[in-house]
Amino acid sequence: MAPATQFELAQPPNDAVSSLSYAPQNSTRLLVSSWDKNVYLYDTHSGTEEAQGTRISTFEHRAPVLDVCFGATDNEAYSACLDWQAYKIDLETGEKTSIAKHSAPVRCVVYSPEQSLLITASWDQTLQIHNTKDPSAPNLTISLPGKPHALSASPSKLVVAMTARLVHIYDLTPIPALFSASSPPEIKPWQQRESSLKFLTRAVSCMPNDAGYA
Repeated sequence: MAPATQFELAQPPNDAVSSLSYAPQNSTRLLVSSWDKNVYLYDTHSGTEEAQGTRISTFEHRAPVLDVCFGATDNEAYSACLDWQAYKIDLETGEKTSIAKHSAPVRCVVYSPEQSLLITASWDQTLQIHNTKDPSAPNLTISLPGKPHALSASPSKLVVAMTARLVHIYDLTPIPALFSASSPPEIKPWQQRESSLKFLTRAVSCMPNDAGYA
């Protein structure tokens, strides 16, 4: 009989899973965010035959966590929370720092390694862009025409899927220079589209070669 191609992780979350993210360098490290107000870090290739995978750490939040992603290294993560904030998590020490504050729940968070930017999308209909090279710099804010429900970044582009089947694409390349401007100009979409899908887009993913998204 062929070996099993799937297995259930030991010590799974206590409520619905909201997001998954694999580490950029070590493909066995998996982050899981959940409605049980926690972010979990797993090693998917350890454990026993009866309980595969090992929960390495748990990072508690004040409210359900809607999204999670890795940062520049396998020991850095970012979370989007229902308490209107996004957090940076040191996966080694467990230290958690607020890096973005919105006026409604934060639905999505994505890190751009090429631009060293952290982008959060909130149901207050804004994006906030955080300069990870200079955490003391004020975040840049982009107003959106609808509530965001999905977010993804390629090496040079950011795709935002919103209510009313709206999709905005932003060029990330010039944004790092705006943090040093005395009065940054308004950031406008590189492209504005309407989804060809009949219903709301809840997931979007950019191609790593910058050719498009799905």
